[in-house]
Amino acid sequence: MSADEALRARPRLLAPVCGFWCPDTGTCGSTQQVRPYTVGPRCRRHTPAALAGRPEPDDLLQRARAVPAVRRDDH
Repeated sequence: MSADEALRARPRLLAPVCGFWCPDTGTCGSTQQVRPYTVGPRCRRHTPAALAGRPEPDDLLQRARAVPAVRRDDH
């Protein structure tokens, strides 16, 4: 591998990879939307909240922002 090839490959090699382990299929290996968690890097399908059937905190925030504010007139 030349130095140029090594530099081009570096971002791919350093990309976070989902570390979720399934006994049937092995590791997930996804590199899409991977974030760090205390249990290790996880993609959106394998976060602790997703595995427990709950929405992610950022999903809750987006839902709260999508709900129109109720305006009360105190006249």
